[in-house]
Amino acid sequence: PVVSTPAPVASTTAPVTSTLAPVPSPTTSCEIKGQIENVENRVSNMESIVQNLESRTESIESTLAAILSILQTSTQATTSPVVSCADRRDQWEIKGKLRDWCSWAKKAGNEYVASRCASKNLDDDCPVTCGICTP
Repeated sequence: PVVSTPAPVASTTAPVTSTLAPVPSPTTSCEIKGQIENVENRVSNMESIVQNLESRTESIESTLAAILSILQTSTQATTSPVVSCADRRDQWEIKGKLRDWCSWAKKAGNEYVASRCASKNLDDDCPVTCGICTP
């Protein structure tokens, strides 16, 4: 024999309740306009600051260019020392010995003057004797 099964019974759904999350009240158009004006004012202030900085930068660049020009001009000047074209006539000390070193350099004769000037570094003090200049 064939056994029949009863048809399924339709189920009913239980009512669903939900709670809404708290939501702030919508912003009014007046508040938005105020915020936009605030942002526009800040942007305007920033633009003014940038213009001021650009002006100052140009001024600094101009000053630096002037300084650089002065430095280049001053370093192009001759820097050779001024040597007096006259021998010292006094006595001074070299390595513990006091004497008139220009006269000492001459005493040995012309063939030894150059070596004596070099050995005692007399060029600045005895430029005529050492042949650095002619009076």
